[in-house]
Amino acid sequence: MKKITFLLLFLCAVICVQSCKNNRVNQFSHLNSTNKKESPKQVRSIEDEGNRVIDDTVATFRNSSSSPSDPSTEYQFVNIIRVIDGDTFVIFNIYGSEEKIRFIGINAPESRNSGKKKKEEFGEESKKYLTDLLKGAKVRLEFDVQRIDRYGRTLAYVYLENGTFLNEYLVKMGYAQVATYPPNVKYKELFIEVQRYAREHKTGLWK
Repeated sequence: MKKITFLLLFLCAVICVQSCKNNRVNQFSHLNSTNKKESPKQVRSIEDEGNRVIDDTVATFRNSSSSPSDPSTEYQFVNIIRVIDGDTFVIFNIYGSEEKIRFIGINAPESRNSGKKKKEEFGEESKKYLTDLLKGAKVRLEFDVQRIDRYGRTLAYVYLENGTFLNEYLVKMGYAQVATYPPNVKYKELFIEVQRYAREHKTGLWK
């Protein structure tokens, strides 16, 4: 859909540029008939204006695409491929490829040894809990200021089709803890509040 929109915008730009050139040709003809000439500077001005229209069209398309610099972009409901651990999973994204998703603002215990990270207590339980929640489900992703972390994972707030805000829910149920890092702090206060609830009610890892 975005590709079609871009093509339509681009065609409009080309038509606009061609119209400008046609108008200029007509002006040239009129001026030549009265023995007047258009200066090279004026000709370049028209060409620059045409190029600017095309550049603006391309920029509009890029800004409307789901690039890491566009925090407002959301993925509508997508399929889950597999769960890696209690705060990371893989989706089949809207572009037809696999994409690793990391929950924003929370951290679950490690469920396995991976590089310098060692398996942690309650890691397997956290992974199983998330796996059960996502089994056969689709999720919607919401992004914040920073969209990609240093490991190349997409950072997201995750919602189930029934509206459950999973980042919040995992903390509230005690299967993850608050771990917020600027600039992605949109729901920081909410996460702190539900973690307080989890500790008071001894849910999940707080038992």
